[in-house]
Amino acid sequence: MILMNLNSFSYNLLFMLISCVLIFFRLLPLDTLPKDRAYPDLLLCVIIAWCMRRPTSTPVVLLAILFLFQDILLQRPLGLFATSAVLLCEWCKRQSIRTGEFPFSVEWLTASFAMIMIFFLIRIVASLSLVPTPPLHLGIKEVFVTILVYPFVVLFMRFGMGLRKTQNANRSSKLRKSG
Repeated sequence: MILMNLNSFSYNLLFMLISCVLIFFRLLPLDTLPKDRAYPDLLLCVIIAWCMRRPTSTPVVLLAILFLFQDILLQRPLGLFATSAVLLCEWCKRQSIRTGEFPFSVEWLTASFAMIMIFFLIRIVASLSLVPTPPLHLGIKEVFVTILVYPFVVLFMRFGMGLRKTQNANRSSKLRKSG
Protein backbone atom coordinates (compact mmCIF):
# COMPACT_ATOMS: atom_id res chain seq x y z
CA MET A 1 0.00 0.00 0.00
CA ILE A 2 2.81 2.43 0.84
CA LEU A 3 4.55 1.62 -2.43
CA MET A 4 1.32 2.30 -4.29
CA ASN A 5 0.94 5.71 -2.64
CA LEU A 6 4.56 6.54 -3.35
CA ASN A 7 4.03 5.56 -6.98
CA SER A 8 0.94 7.75 -7.17
CA PHE A 9 2.82 10.62 -5.54
CA SER A 10 5.72 10.25 -7.96
CA TYR A 11 3.29 10.31 -10.92
CA ASN A 12 1.70 13.50 -9.56
CA LEU A 13 5.14 15.05 -9.07
CA LEU A 14 6.26 14.09 -12.57
CA PHE A 15 2.99 15.41 -14.00
CA MET A 16 3.45 18.78 -12.24
CA LEU A 17 7.09 19.01 -13.31
CA ILE A 18 6.26 18.40 -16.97
CA SER A 19 3.38 20.87 -16.80
CA CYS A 20 5.49 23.61 -15.24
CA VAL A 21 8.25 23.11 -17.82
CA LEU A 22 5.72 23.39 -20.67
CA ILE A 23 4.20 26.55 -19.14
CA PHE A 24 7.70 28.00 -18.74
CA PHE A 25 8.55 27.37 -22.40
CA ARG A 26 5.24 28.86 -23.47
CA LEU A 27 6.07 32.05 -21.56
CA LEU A 28 9.49 32.47 -23.17
CA PRO A 29 9.54 35.33 -25.70
CA LEU A 30 10.95 33.26 -28.55
CA ASP A 31 8.85 34.89 -31.27
CA THR A 32 8.52 38.64 -30.79
CA LEU A 33 6.70 39.37 -34.04
CA PRO A 34 2.90 39.41 -34.19
CA LYS A 35 1.91 35.86 -34.85
CA ASP A 36 -0.45 34.69 -37.49
CA ARG A 37 0.74 31.13 -37.02
CA ALA A 38 -0.88 28.71 -34.65
CA TYR A 39 1.21 26.59 -32.34
CA PRO A 40 -0.08 23.42 -30.70
CA ASP A 41 -1.07 23.52 -27.08
CA LEU A 42 1.36 20.86 -25.89
CA LEU A 43 0.29 21.23 -22.28
CA LEU A 44 -3.30 20.40 -23.15
CA CYS A 45 -2.12 17.38 -25.16
CA VAL A 46 -0.01 16.13 -22.26
CA ILE A 47 -2.78 16.65 -19.72
CA ILE A 48 -5.47 14.94 -21.79
CA ALA A 49 -3.13 12.05 -22.64
CA TRP A 50 -2.22 11.71 -18.97
CA CYS A 51 -5.89 11.78 -17.97
CA MET A 52 -6.73 9.10 -20.53
CA ARG A 53 -3.78 6.85 -19.68
CA ARG A 54 -3.55 7.37 -15.89
CA PRO A 55 -6.97 8.62 -14.80
CA THR A 56 -6.35 7.94 -11.11
CA SER A 57 -3.05 9.84 -10.95
CA THR A 58 -4.52 13.19 -12.01
CA PRO A 59 -6.76 14.45 -9.21
CA VAL A 60 -9.25 17.15 -10.11
CA VAL A 61 -7.76 19.59 -7.58
CA LEU A 62 -4.34 19.26 -9.18
CA LEU A 63 -5.83 19.89 -12.63
CA ALA A 64 -7.79 22.91 -11.40
CA ILE A 65 -4.74 24.47 -9.75
CA LEU A 66 -2.61 23.83 -12.82
CA PHE A 67 -5.11 25.29 -15.29
CA LEU A 68 -5.81 28.29 -13.04
CA PHE A 69 -2.07 28.89 -12.71
CA GLN A 70 -1.83 28.77 -16.50
CA ASP A 71 -4.71 31.25 -16.85
CA ILE A 72 -2.96 33.69 -14.52
CA LEU A 73 0.44 33.42 -16.20
CA LEU A 74 -0.89 33.59 -19.76
CA GLN A 75 -3.20 36.51 -18.86
CA ARG A 76 -6.37 34.85 -20.06
CA PRO A 77 -9.81 35.50 -18.54
CA LEU A 78 -9.44 34.02 -15.07
CA GLY A 79 -11.04 30.61 -14.76
CA LEU A 80 -12.61 30.41 -18.22
CA PHE A 81 -10.09 27.99 -19.73
CA ALA A 82 -9.54 26.34 -16.36
CA THR A 83 -13.20 25.48 -15.85
CA SER A 84 -13.83 24.13 -19.33
CA ALA A 85 -10.54 22.18 -19.41
CA VAL A 86 -11.12 20.61 -15.98
CA LEU A 87 -14.67 19.57 -16.93
CA LEU A 88 -13.56 17.98 -20.17
CA CYS A 89 -10.49 16.32 -18.62
CA GLU A 90 -12.80 14.74 -16.06
CA TRP A 91 -15.04 13.61 -18.92
CA CYS A 92 -12.00 12.06 -20.64
CA LYS A 93 -11.07 10.27 -17.41
CA ARG A 94 -14.59 8.84 -17.10
CA GLN A 95 -14.51 7.68 -20.73
CA SER A 96 -11.16 6.02 -20.13
CA ILE A 97 -12.27 4.29 -16.94
CA ARG A 98 -15.63 3.24 -18.34
CA THR A 99 -14.32 1.69 -21.53
CA GLY A 100 -11.17 0.20 -20.01
CA GLU A 101 -8.91 -0.95 -22.82
CA PHE A 102 -9.68 0.67 -26.17
CA PRO A 103 -7.68 1.24 -29.36
CA PHE A 104 -5.67 4.38 -29.90
CA SER A 105 -8.06 5.62 -32.58
CA VAL A 106 -10.86 5.83 -30.00
CA GLU A 107 -8.53 7.60 -27.57
CA TRP A 108 -7.54 10.10 -30.27
CA LEU A 109 -11.17 10.72 -31.18
CA THR A 110 -12.09 11.26 -27.52
CA ALA A 111 -9.17 13.65 -27.03
CA SER A 112 -10.01 15.50 -30.26
CA PHE A 113 -13.62 15.89 -29.20
CA ALA A 114 -12.48 17.24 -25.82
CA MET A 115 -10.12 19.76 -27.45
CA ILE A 116 -12.81 20.97 -29.85
CA MET A 117 -15.33 21.31 -27.02
CA ILE A 118 -12.85 23.28 -24.89
CA PHE A 119 -12.34 25.67 -27.82
CA PHE A 120 -16.07 26.14 -28.43
CA LEU A 121 -16.96 26.48 -24.73
CA ILE A 122 -14.35 29.19 -24.27
CA ARG A 123 -15.41 30.93 -27.46
CA ILE A 124 -19.14 30.89 -26.58
CA VAL A 125 -18.72 31.99 -22.96
CA ALA A 126 -16.22 34.71 -23.93
CA SER A 127 -18.50 36.09 -26.62
CA LEU A 128 -21.53 36.02 -24.31
CA SER A 129 -19.63 37.90 -21.62
CA LEU A 130 -18.18 40.38 -24.15
CA VAL A 131 -14.57 39.34 -23.52
CA PRO A 132 -12.32 40.07 -26.51
CA THR A 133 -11.42 36.87 -28.34
CA PRO A 134 -8.64 36.14 -30.81
CA PRO A 135 -9.56 35.72 -34.48
CA LEU A 136 -11.61 32.60 -35.19
CA HIS A 137 -9.26 31.29 -37.90
CA LEU A 138 -6.31 31.39 -35.52
CA GLY A 139 -8.22 29.44 -32.85
CA ILE A 140 -9.35 26.82 -35.35
CA LYS A 141 -5.78 26.44 -36.61
CA GLU A 142 -4.52 25.99 -33.04
CA VAL A 143 -7.10 23.30 -32.29
CA PHE A 144 -6.37 21.51 -35.58
CA VAL A 145 -2.60 21.58 -35.01
CA THR A 146 -3.07 20.43 -31.40
CA ILE A 147 -5.17 17.48 -32.57
CA LEU A 148 -2.50 16.56 -35.13
CA VAL A 149 0.28 16.72 -32.53
CA TYR A 150 -1.59 14.55 -29.98
CA PRO A 151 -0.38 11.17 -31.39
CA PHE A 152 3.24 12.32 -31.21
CA VAL A 153 2.79 13.42 -27.60
CA VAL A 154 1.27 10.02 -26.77
CA LEU A 155 4.14 8.25 -28.56
CA PHE A 156 6.67 10.25 -26.56
CA MET A 157 4.83 9.59 -23.31
CA ARG A 158 4.56 5.88 -24.08
CA PHE A 159 8.05 5.15 -25.37
CA GLY A 160 10.04 8.08 -23.98
CA MET A 161 8.60 8.08 -20.47
CA GLY A 162 7.07 4.62 -20.27
CA LEU A 163 3.57 5.88 -19.43
CA ARG A 164 1.21 3.07 -20.36
CA LYS A 165 -2.51 2.76 -20.03
CA THR A 166 -3.64 1.52 -16.66
CA GLN A 167 -5.12 -1.93 -16.50
CA ASN A 168 -7.12 -1.34 -13.30
CA ALA A 169 -10.43 -0.99 -15.10
CA ASN A 170 -9.97 -4.30 -16.89
CA ARG A 171 -8.89 -6.11 -13.73
CA SER A 172 -11.85 -4.88 -11.74
CA SER A 173 -14.29 -5.85 -14.50
CA LYS A 174 -12.73 -9.32 -14.73
CA LEU A 175 -13.00 -9.71 -10.97
CA ARG A 176 -16.67 -8.74 -11.08
CA LYS A 177 -17.37 -11.26 -13.83
CA SER A 178 -15.60 -14.09 -12.04
CA GLY A 179 -17.05 -13.27 -8.61
